[in-house]
Amino acid sequence: MKKQISFLLVLTVLILSSVIPMRAEEAFYFIGDADVDGSVTILDATRIQRQLVDLADADILRNYLSDVDGDKNATILDATCVQRRLAGIENKFCKEKLYTWRASVTKVDTTALSSTVQVGTTVGFTVVMPEHELMDEYEVYVDSLLIVERTAHRFFRYSFDREGSYRISVVAYDPFGGTDIYTIDMNAVKKSEPPIITYAAYNNATKQLTVRASGGVAPYEYQYTIRNNIEPPPPGATYTAQFTFETDEDGNYYLLCRYCPDSTVFIPTYLLTNTLSYYCEVQVRGADGAVSDTKQVQIIFK
Repeated sequence: MKKQISFLLVLTVLILSSVIPMRAEEAFYFIGDADVDGSVTILDATRIQRQLVDLADADILRNYLSDVDGDKNATILDATCVQRRLAGIENKFCKEKLYTWRASVTKVDTTALSSTVQVGTTVGFTVVMPEHELMDEYEVYVDSLLIVERTAHRFFRYSFDREGSYRISVVAYDPFGGTDIYTIDMNAVKKSEPPIITYAAYNNATKQLTVRASGGVAPYEYQYTIRNNIEPPPPGATYTAQFTFETDEDGNYYLLCRYCPDSTVFIPTYLLTNTLSYYCEVQVRGADGAVSDTKQVQIIFK
């Protein structure tokens, strides 16, 4: 029995390692080591010269390491730099450094508002990688299944078509064979009951409206709509980016703050006309897209 369990564990590790590449160690390269043998010698100068007349194969790594003077090209001057370095002749154009490369994913941004999404939702993902002189590539796995083949394009979409948990793995590749894995755990749920607004009040002293909600799928987003004879802003007027003027189907203006994560907002009183009393319609939206009933809050300016 123990032998069977051990065999299954080994088999599982082998299967997973064949599906998703494992993290590689950092790779170290000497600038000028054109033949990538671990040291800079006269053979590297010879290789650069042969490469220039198409007598030696080149690739991304060798091209990069052959650029000793840093002008983004492998030229005869790079071979000269290597020769002068080996002869102990000072050369200010040589890059006297050890080059280190490691593929990595800094983060993955999503259009989802949280790690919980509604079943049937399509989410956009943007892969953020460090700025390197050479471009990393990546591929994407969802629950160990490849969904995005190796590419340098930084944006992809995925549709969550079943209820349950998902593990998204973004595998980065550097041009020299190094890899890095970034994982995101997300959960898809069926449409739940909408959230309920449990508290909404305006503070005349601070000019702030505060809303609280419960139920549904958190985190929440809030939308505020101020009405009651609001006039359009005068030409060239500036106002807070949080609120914008909109018009309804009858052409009446209202002040709108679209869904945002802020449960407390500042009401821009200087935008309003001489009417002292307004009312604000508040709605709350859950992470699954379910929206609460509209709640009205009276705003009285004193």
